[in-house]
Amino acid sequence: MTINGNTVASQRSVRCTQQQWYWTIFVGDQDVSGVKALVNKTDGKFTAQSVHIRNLGGFTGMYSKGDGGEASASFSSETFTITGKADGYNTYQSGEPASATFKIVATC
Repeated sequence: MTINGNTVASQRSVRCTQQQWYWTIFVGDQDVSGVKALVNKTDGKFTAQSVHIRNLGGFTGMYSKGDGGEASASFSSETFTITGKADGYNTYQSGEPASATFKIVATC
């Protein structure tokens, strides 16, 4: 996992669940530091629906499809790759508003 091009999590636990054409990907510990991503696969194409980032690399924020941000998702060899931009705040600077680019690579 990278935030603004910096590796912030390389060996985190990954848990994936699938319900029909939706995949939910959990990386790390959701209560302390981690990611929850929702990916939709309709018409054979993967789409990032939402990404919630909690306290990684000094950033907490989210991307949600339809809220003006951008994200993409792909799947190959049992591995999801999700990239995009999230809005939120800087946890190192007393909650100052911030945006961050992210990349998640998770094998399910």
